[in-house]
Amino acid sequence: MTVTGRLPPRKSTENTRNDQFLAAHPGADMAREGRVAELRRLVADGQYRVDSGRLAIKILARALRDRAS
Repeated sequence: MTVTGRLPPRKSTENTRNDQFLAAHPGADMAREGRVAELRRLVADGQYRVDSGRLAIKILARALRDRAS
């Protein structure tokens, strides 16, 4: 544990879920590039807004899931 009370991120030698998804779905990386480009445009235009409640739920769910494993 660090001074901030947070654990450092786990380093894994195995493929991440994202790597596994992209390997199993050819062309998905192109779709992802399109989504990233669209998000960049929205951020630059000031039109992208993060739903803080939804983000908090995802963060909490992931933390609880990771802690259980």
